[in-house]
Amino acid sequence: MCWFERLKVGCADASEQHQAVAEIERLREELQIHRDKAQDNYWAWQGDGEDHLESLVCPVLIQPSQLSAILQAAKAAEEE
Repeated sequence: MCWFERLKVGCADASEQHQAVAEIERLREELQIHRDKAQDNYWAWQGDGEDHLESLVCPVLIQPSQLSAILQAAKAAEEE
């Protein structure tokens, strides 16, 4: 019996309950991302210098390579 089935029948231990709560939260967050995207409630990163992350209150779609470059630049700035 998997952790979800054990949770349903009330015989899950604390670890299984924690795992279930974490999985449910992860799925809720993923669902919200899909809802936001379906409703055009997101910012598509343009990388043209006009993207101001500090002003955004919605999800941001960005290419992994662009995000990596931003994180590397921030890390380099911290080290200076």
